[in-house]
Amino acid sequence: MAYVLHNFQDGQVLTGQAMDDIDQALLEHDEALTLLNQQMQKLRVVETGTVTLTNSLEFPFNNSRKTVALVTAQANSDYLVDVEVDEANGNVGEVIVSSRMTNGFAIEHTGSATSVTVNYFVIGGFTE
Repeated sequence: MAYVLHNFQDGQVLTGQAMDDIDQALLEHDEALTLLNQQMQKLRVVETGTVTLTNSLEFPFNNSRKTVALVTAQANSDYLVDVEVDEANGNVGEVIVSSRMTNGFAIEHTGSATSVTVNYFVIGGFTE
């Protein structure tokens, strides 16, 4: 994008290059808005849910991995999953999201807690 600074006088009639510059700036503005809207669509929350991860093994072992099926399949696996721990009865460690596919993902925690309730937010991915 090229920007041209014009110092216009009151009552001046805009012609020639000044009008071309303004038209070009408006066109670039519209293109920038289109790109911004596309990026915002990628960042929208498309699904939320809650999952309880249970672990029946003693630390340092953990079998809390669970598969979460998405209600609406995504067009691709290029989505984010944001998580927040809602409730836990022990050390949660880290919450790990892996194996993202168009119809679901896997989630687990690495701590010693026997039960962890997690809220998840699927962001982006575009539905078909």
